[in-house]
Amino acid sequence: MYFCNVYTHLSMKYAFYILLCLIQLFIGCQSKERKQQNDQTPTSKTLTIGVLPTIDCLPVYIALQAELFKHQELDVILCPFNSQMDLDTALMGGSVKMGFTDIIRLQKLADDGYRLIPYAATSAHWQLISNRSSRINTLKQLDDKMIAMTRFSATALLSDIVTDSVKLKEDRVYKVQINDISLRLLMLLNNEMDAMWLPEPQATVARLHKHPLLYDTRKQDDRLGVIAIQPNMQEGAQTQLLKQFATAYNMAIDSIKRFGVRHYLPLIESYCMIRPSQADSIDNNYPFFHLDSLREKDINKANIWKKNETARNNRKGL
Repeated sequence: MYFCNVYTHLSMKYAFYILLCLIQLFIGCQSKERKQQNDQTPTSKTLTIGVLPTIDCLPVYIALQAELFKHQELDVILCPFNSQMDLDTALMGGSVKMGFTDIIRLQKLADDGYRLIPYAATSAHWQLISNRSSRINTLKQLDDKMIAMTRFSATALLSDIVTDSVKLKEDRVYKVQINDISLRLLMLLNNEMDAMWLPEPQATVARLHKHPLLYDTRKQDDRLGVIAIQPNMQEGAQTQLLKQFATAYNMAIDSIKRFGVRHYLPLIESYCMIRPSQADSIDNNYPFFHLDSLREKDINKANIWKKNETARNNRKGL
């Protein structure tokens, strides 16, 4: 009887300790969850950045993963978008403070009354890929064909450049607006489009499927990609966020130049949603450069195109 009482007492004692440990574990998990939620809550010291599944955003992905932002005492929240138009909408609405866009889009938003500041040029480039089933191997063969692009964007400007270069009539090339980058690539793979503008790494995926490359902007001295910011980012304490961002961003660029693009294939696979076998074929020497202001020659090219596009739309009564 005595041993039964002792056993019961010890069992209750151990049960109490087990219960206490479970309660502490539960409280610890709850605290960790609340901390994670708080870490993702934007504050005046948080920089929200709109990004795309494209390789020009790689420096930001590296800076976040390698804690370069954290070392600069900068809190960053990445907001992913599949479409440049959707990202621009977030910039207009103020849900992101900074975002990757292009110089043509920025001018279009300004014309529509949205004041965004061009903070820096980016390493964005595009490739014109044709559908192999359409048997288009030269720019001249784009006559009476469809090109997927985004209206009032760098891809619209590029479409005019390539068609004008081979003197194709304006009404003989059909520019189809497909904003979602992943959808655009899928339409090519499903033989639903004659040609399209693709950034990296989507262009690499298309070429791996034997779709011909017609034009590569990396061969041109253009910097049409832009990081845009909200106007208030240039005021007061917000300017410090930009300095911290620039330091971390440029450190990421230095790392890319040192180790090469393929050193960061897991990040590209994750953020750009491509398979490892596809990522392995990405150009290891994709051109990246430190943050720099927009160049006058790129601004002038965009202004000339916008003027010509406005004239064309006026002729059409649009």
